[in-house]
Amino acid sequence: AVAQTDSSGAYSLAIDTGTWTLRARSMGYNGSLSGVAVSSSNVANQTITLSAISGFTVRQERQETITPTSGGLVTNSDITGFKLNIPANALGTGSNAGTVKTQNNTAVPNPSTGTVLSKNAVTVSAIDSSGQPIKNLNESVTIVVPYTEADIPSGSSESGLVLGIWNDATQSYDSLSTTVDTTANTLTATV
Repeated sequence: AVAQTDSSGAYSLAIDTGTWTLRARSMGYNGSLSGVAVSSSNVANQTITLSAISGFTVRQERQETITPTSGGLVTNSDITGFKLNIPANALGTGSNAGTVKTQNNTAVPNPSTGTVLSKNAVTVSAIDSSGQPIKNLNESVTIVVPYTEADIPSGSSESGLVLGIWNDATQSYDSLSTTVDTTANTLTATV
């Protein structure tokens, strides 16, 4: 289950009875509680203390303007090796420039199986010239996301890494067919 906290940090999760591990993330921070037992009654006062993620620096999101009819290549100087290749008309057919925002993001949900390489997660969003979010692509875009071998969990292999996109409707990740370049330490997928 995934939930967002309110402004005071309170949260609520709809889960079955059993023993659970709760995890929380915020930009540059994470924490967890193990062995939270849930019976038929509500469990309250489960405070998760967040600690700074070692080796991660929170940076401002980067913005680049893109004219939909031209497309373009988006990079982020804070994420060495990150590329988003947007072909002409993928973001629409307008000739007025929109904005693509990218940011390294540790505040991402865990997948139902596997692990997020949280220091390597990237948030990408786009808005059109009138400030409205672009939620659908007219053409496929290609994304290249770098990773750090040291952040791969023990027992996992580079060849098993995949990129995923968070799906708000299903509250889970949609895995993308991913090419892993173990020399350049990058993951490439078409969205």
